[in-house]
Amino acid sequence: MNIATDSCQEKGQAMPNASLLHRAARLTIRKKLMLLFAVLIVIGAGNVFVIQSSFLRLQGTAILINLTGSLRWISQSIQLDTYRLVQGLDADRTAIEDRLKRLDETLAVLDGGGKLSGQEVKALPPHLQDAIESAWRHSINYRQKIDGILTGAISQQNIKAELDHLYRDGKAILELADVIAATLATNAELIEDEAMRNLYRLAMLDLAMLIFSLLVIRYQVVLPLRRLVRASRAFASGRHDARVGYRSQDEIGEVALAFDQMADTIQKDMEQIAEDVAQLRETSHSLRKMSQAIESSPATVVITDPQGIIEYINPKFSEVTGYTPQETIGKTPGILKSGLTSSAIYRNLWATIRAGREWRGELLNRKKNGELFWEDTRISSLRDEHGRITHFIAVKEDITARKKAEDKIVQLNADLERRVAERTRQLTATNKELEAFSYSISHDLRAPLRGINGFAHLMEEGCQGCDKAESLDHLKRIRKASVRDLPPIFSTSLKLVKSAFEGRSGHEEAVHGRADHRVPQAGGSRGCDQ
Repeated sequence: MNIATDSCQEKGQAMPNASLLHRAARLTIRKKLMLLFAVLIVIGAGNVFVIQSSFLRLQGTAILINLTGSLRWISQSIQLDTYRLVQGLDADRTAIEDRLKRLDETLAVLDGGGKLSGQEVKALPPHLQDAIESAWRHSINYRQKIDGILTGAISQQNIKAELDHLYRDGKAILELADVIAATLATNAELIEDEAMRNLYRLAMLDLAMLIFSLLVIRYQVVLPLRRLVRASRAFASGRHDARVGYRSQDEIGEVALAFDQMADTIQKDMEQIAEDVAQLRETSHSLRKMSQAIESSPATVVITDPQGIIEYINPKFSEVTGYTPQETIGKTPGILKSGLTSSAIYRNLWATIRAGREWRGELLNRKKNGELFWEDTRISSLRDEHGRITHFIAVKEDITARKKAEDKIVQLNADLERRVAERTRQLTATNKELEAFSYSISHDLRAPLRGINGFAHLMEEGCQGCDKAESLDHLKRIRKASVRDLPPIFSTSLKLVKSAFEGRSGHEEAVHGRADHRVPQAGGSRGCDQ
């Protein structure tokens, strides 16, 4: 376990180290520019060094040339001052001594280098050492002759000869100075030519480096940025398949990769948005149809928030209740309460819809003008994507006419029950009359029948051998008896039978009518559909 843990820790430590190494090795634009600037700085420093070196060499050569030229001026000044002293034109020897000292210092600096008049002077090149040594020799002779003249060691007769020797030594110094100056001038030209060549080389190197830098910037910065700009413009113009396609380890490569990834994401999002827009159009079309259906619905539609505050009513609501949207929206449906509906119904209503179930029932409400009306009401809840109730929607139908019809039917049923009871009573009385009639007719028919039977029996017994006239007399008596006694009985029985028949028919019609037209009494709340 410890080994595995240590291994995981080592891997965990190695991953950041690898990431740091990767980031350090990644050649970013900043690193490229820093490297480019470093190269340019090195080249610039080389330019400065070469130019400064050439300038210093030229400056040193110019100083040597100036010092060499000063030898001519010093030697000529010494000769002139000496001549003036000898001729008695000037008695100041200090200037001659100062110039002699300056001559020695100049030759010493030219020979070994050093500082003179605050300037750092390098020694003459080796190939001019012989000339400077020769100048030293002539300078020594030159000084000795002048010292002899100044101290009076030379007689007046030999002064002219010494002046000639002095002139020759001075001329030799001048010639040597001219040789040195000419050589130094030639060296200066060579140095200048070399400096120019170096400058040309540096210029070519600078130009090549500039071209290389421009190419690097072009291919590493400008062209990728152009590709990025073209892809961005194409993508912005609606070509969502446009991509940069440039890959590099620097920032532009990261931007190009991020752009391509962003473009892929946006393209997918745009496709999804297009699908969503199509669905939204279909949904909008469906919602428009539903809205039109609700607006033109023959039923009343009311939408409230979870607290029962009305947010929407359809035109049918205003038509039925008389309340306008301005009078209704922002209030509760309690404005329709008539006070005639049980509070238990309302408690059941709220408990049902807050539990997310549908409530259905009948409510007796009051219109704006005070008129009472019945509504068949169905209330359900609307939920959001999290299942929370956001609205309640009530669909109500005005059933006042139906309720009035039901009340009318109840009244008709009661009237029909009364009429059936009356008919039943009449039928019972008729049945009793028929029973009495049956008894009386059975009693009353016996007398004529006995007469007929008697006459017939007499006729049977007494007419054996009777003539025709006597038989006809017996038959005539029988007919008279039947005509006299039977018609009143038959008339009375027919009336009773007709009355009984009409009573029975009325009773049957009443019974059938009650069965066909009677409906259950409706009223109050029918509860809720669970």
